[in-house]
Amino acid sequence: MLNHRSALLLLRERSSRLGLMVLLLVASLAGDSNAAGPTPSFTPVQIALLPVAQIFRSDVPVRGMRLNLVFGAQDDVVGLDVGFFNDVQESVSGIGAGVVNLSHGDATGIQMAMSNSVEGRFRGIQVGLSNVNEGRLRGVQLGAVNVTEDGSGFQLGLYNRASSMKGIQLGLINFNHNGFLPFFPFINFGF
Repeated sequence: MLNHRSALLLLRERSSRLGLMVLLLVASLAGDSNAAGPTPSFTPVQIALLPVAQIFRSDVPVRGMRLNLVFGAQDDVVGLDVGFFNDVQESVSGIGAGVVNLSHGDATGIQMAMSNSVEGRFRGIQVGLSNVNEGRLRGVQLGAVNVTEDGSGFQLGLYNRASSMKGIQLGLINFNHNGFLPFFPFINFGF
């Protein structure tokens, strides 16, 4: 019969073995990213430890799920993008959940992280401590800090900023250069 202490030691030993097995699996599947061989047109599953240690190269589109154990970089993702640091170079559509979601191109769907950043157009919902969209926003930003260049939709946070936004801002500080007033506390809007 196991006592409480023995059960904890057994659980700790098994969880560390599982973590080691996952790392070995990713490392063995990643192999040499420059190795010759056919490149698939897409993959339904991608697992990444780092951009240099992932199952498929970053230029193979993901159509399904990507799991980033530490930091994953991919050109194109459609589906579920989960992990610590999710980086997409071109476009992402679906659900992104992690500590950081970063899209250098366009994004569509739901982003949930401590920090969400989109350099291109964004359509959907961003939920996080900070939500930054350098392109055109069509949707909702919910966070402590919400920033967009141009948009239509809704921002709810402590600090909301938009160069030009058609929609409503609710927060302690609201900047909308084309709004009711360029700055207005608690609520600002532009149409």
